[in-house]
Amino acid sequence: MIVKSNVCATGTAGRLPCGCVGAPCSQGYDILEEGDMEEAINAANQIGDDTLQKQATGVVRPHSFTHESSAQRVKWFKKGMQRASLKTANT
Repeated sequence: MIVKSNVCATGTAGRLPCGCVGAPCSQGYDILEEGDMEEAINAANQIGDDTLQKQATGVVRPHSFTHESSAQRVKWFKKGMQRASLKTANT
């Protein structure tokens, strides 16, 4: 099953926490395959500051986050995928 999407992979992918990355460049193209969304959500969950701190030190210190928590990354990814607009990346 191919999922209709307005999102494409760009060099910006690692810098924006939302799923709207590259939206204008792929409008109308079916570029996501079955399982891609789940894989992206899992990745967003794994790279949150809370998850990384817990793995590295065993302790989570929210005041020291430099990016976002896992939950915030998942939230913004989903929001970006729903809206497919770079404006939703304003976190």
